[in-house]
Amino acid sequence: MEITNTAGYFMDFDKEDIVEQFARGDKARNSEGNGLGLAIVRTYTSALGGEFDISIDYDQFKAKLFFPRERQETSKGRLLK
Repeated sequence: MEITNTAGYFMDFDKEDIVEQFARGDKARNSEGNGLGLAIVRTYTSALGGEFDISIDYDQFKAKLFFPRERQETSKGRLLK
């Protein structure tokens, strides 16, 4: 899964910084929010056995979630996707 966030400003932060708890992408922001969203996503994705990554390009960042695809067999021997 990939989610793109577009801002009205140049994103001048590293991806390692923005996923830390209480991090805010725009230091001048004074709106509500405490910067926990991406830290929660990273932790929850890891707990489910997935991987989380972010890429930054000027005024956009993309949050990417990767989960392993598992196949399960039914009681009748059929494979589920």
